[in-house]
Amino acid sequence: GKIPAETLTMNYFHIKRVPNPQWTYRYLLSRKTSGKPLIVNAKEDNVIREGQTVKQSFSLPPVALPEALSSAVKLVMKNYSAKLMKEDASVLCKYLLTRQPPTTFMVKNRKSMQSDAQPQSIEEQNESDQGKSKYSPMRYGQKEAIAYMASRLNPSYAVTYRVLNELALRCPDYKPETLLDFGSGLGTTVWAANELWKNSIYEYQCIDISEDMEKNAKLLRQGGDKNGKPLIKNVYFKQYLPLSNEVCYDVVVSAYSLSELPTIGLRKSTIRTLWEKTKDFLVLIEPGDIHGFLIIDEARNMLLNSDTSDQEADMEGTEDVGHVFAPCPHDAPCPLVQREWPVPCYFAQRAELAYTQKKTFIERKGFFIEKFSYIILRKGERTEKQVFSRLLQPSKKRTRHVLCSLCCPSGEVKTHIFTKRKSGCLYRPTRKSKWGDLIFVPDSEHAVEEEK
Repeated sequence: GKIPAETLTMNYFHIKRVPNPQWTYRYLLSRKTSGKPLIVNAKEDNVIREGQTVKQSFSLPPVALPEALSSAVKLVMKNYSAKLMKEDASVLCKYLLTRQPPTTFMVKNRKSMQSDAQPQSIEEQNESDQGKSKYSPMRYGQKEAIAYMASRLNPSYAVTYRVLNELALRCPDYKPETLLDFGSGLGTTVWAANELWKNSIYEYQCIDISEDMEKNAKLLRQGGDKNGKPLIKNVYFKQYLPLSNEVCYDVVVSAYSLSELPTIGLRKSTIRTLWEKTKDFLVLIEPGDIHGFLIIDEARNMLLNSDTSDQEADMEGTEDVGHVFAPCPHDAPCPLVQREWPVPCYFAQRAELAYTQKKTFIERKGFFIEKFSYIILRKGERTEKQVFSRLLQPSKKRTRHVLCSLCCPSGEVKTHIFTKRKSGCLYRPTRKSKWGDLIFVPDSEHAVEEEK
């Protein structure tokens, strides 16, 4: 049967027990399913064995703030005008949605377009370069910090919790002890990690250049009372990221922070520093648009040493071997970027309505959908062969068949067709699959390659 969504655990679909485990996949297609809680055997790719897991789901219901954090936000909001907060939040959200942070792909594409265009004078070139390279990061003062709290705190927490929850579900025995949060802001990463690893983490190191953000984050940890006791202990703040690598952390997180950096060089040096400071996992989260995705892909290529452009400069300081833990099931270059124009790889998470989203047209749904791009990198070589494929889009349900766009372990993006007659044991779990799930697809299953 179904596992309740409130348990926040993976949903498994398993294959029925058969007398001979070496029977081929086609024979098992006509058999029904049953729940045998056993793990997939990665050595048999083309044979579905007894009790094999064919789907892993990490989708969550609409994520709400912890009760302590929600009550603290309400206390802080009482000290400010609701009308002014909504106006400031609207301006902030529009700026965050419309800005275009510089990326390596955009710079290369602009140079190629300029080479094909007609030659310009020196004055025209200077004017065009100044207009295209103009990018100013957001400076968060007290007004911007309150506007962010009233509009972006809920979706930011929901996405961070969704990503860290996948790490916790796939590695249930992993208990981190230290965590570094780059661009901590209001401390959403600290609250999310505290919900998942409350009994194991004994040190949180937060890095943020804004003093007002730091003050409001500390106020929320005290329950909205300046004289209150901290609800989460052992949280330390620094304004700048230390360059020395003497102190490292088990998990390093950067959520919605790399896009705040004004230049490509500064962002690359920051990524190298974050990779050197982690002992195990590096988690990067950015908005689910083309710019956020290109920033994630830029960090992925640089740390995996697969970026052919400026390879010597990018590889400097990244000698540690690593692999992609999520969402990609492979370490090859992203196939979505190899196309003539890249297609963003992003996912979606439902979040509880923020303070300024209430009493609006969004309130009819009861939740807000936040789109995001992310990557989890782990140090060390890949020890087990990856046999699951990632569902890149919501499955398209048709009459007696399902279309699934999957990122496969081979490094290709393929559209698999699961029919009720030919894919009996895989049809039900794939039809009920959700965006971002991991699905086991044998090599014999029919697939149609995506257009490049």
